[in-house]
Amino acid sequence: MRLYLQQNVFDAALDRIRLIFDLFGDNVAVAYSGGKDSTVIMNMARIVAEERKQLPLKVIFVDQEAEWSLTIDHARETRENTDYDFRWYQVPIDIPNNAGGDNEFCCWGPGVEWMREKEPGAIHEADLGTREWYALFPALCKHMFGDKPACFLTGIRAEESPRRNLGLTGHHTYKGITWGLIFDKKAEQFNFSPLYDWSISDIWTAIHLNKWNYCRLYDEQWARGVALRDMRLSALHHETALMALTMLQEIDRKTWEAVVKRIPGANTIKHLDKEAFTVPKKLPPMFSDWREYRDHLLKHMVHTEEDRNALRKMFSKTEKRYRLLPDASKISMYKVMARVCIANDLYGTYLKNWEAGPIIGEWYRWIRGSKDESKLNLKNVHIERSLEIGLRYGCHAPAAKAS
Repeated sequence: MRLYLQQNVFDAALDRIRLIFDLFGDNVAVAYSGGKDSTVIMNMARIVAEERKQLPLKVIFVDQEAEWSLTIDHARETRENTDYDFRWYQVPIDIPNNAGGDNEFCCWGPGVEWMREKEPGAIHEADLGTREWYALFPALCKHMFGDKPACFLTGIRAEESPRRNLGLTGHHTYKGITWGLIFDKKAEQFNFSPLYDWSISDIWTAIHLNKWNYCRLYDEQWARGVALRDMRLSALHHETALMALTMLQEIDRKTWEAVVKRIPGANTIKHLDKEAFTVPKKLPPMFSDWREYRDHLLKHMVHTEEDRNALRKMFSKTEKRYRLLPDASKISMYKVMARVCIANDLYGTYLKNWEAGPIIGEWYRWIRGSKDESKLNLKNVHIERSLEIGLRYGCHAPAAKAS
């Protein structure tokens, strides 16, 4: 259930940021990517920091090397603003290469020719104790603040995926706050997302009404007919950004040439249409069911036996968890697994989003709440139909308002 406040999302977010500064004082930093959401949270945190005479505001930018040149230009402009203590990290990070080829990509790795030279004044070496992407931000928080209570602010929004919707509204993080993530509970280090209930229109309204500078890549994508929900500034090998490779050569030729040289599979992606990134609407006739089709893709689309075994383990756990799901509805699960294989999504992002969808989430909670599995039999026509048409590639949470 969603409860609405008598307050707009802008004022609600400012109050949340004020609360964070009350709790953590100077030990607050904004995690900036160059994108629209991080641009908004950075500017709003600056407003609060200025109110409290705590400028310059700490801002961290993790440069993944395979970035659009317009993103880098925007980061350079932001660094020049004296209201920010801008910390630009260019350190080795292991990130999957979802464009294909060699599936492991180490940005800023030693002994290779990088896509561009490192920035003067950026942080090129840091003893973080990890090179894994999903462990990086807790490590950065500890690197910046030691064992002191501290937090990062991000522009993550619940509207972007059902997994984020569930994670930002259903779990206690700290002192009654749900819109966050625990980095280190003992040290009281966290990640907070004060914009969690904003819609994409709220983001662009705030940018334009306040005349905040933003990355002009969005203008280039808009001019080429990219829908607002599909615009991405992510690193160019990320599973959600592969479609960007199809227009990179047209928008950013210099970066395109560097990407092709540095990232295996990028040139192949350029010559595919968007249907190549999706699972077919109908089961290919040479397969008996969607599970067999998934196994075929796992064998031929995932590059190493180590990665295939990791996905087999992930799929097996999911199949066991949803063994009571009606057979007709399991099709949606196998389709999502097929998409995981196509995108070499080794973190299982698409599958986690499917599981966190409102219908699957409610169904699973209902299943777990039943004491007698032998009596479970989903006959609700509404839920069955929703599973069939709404979960083809994962549910999409509706836009959220201030709550």
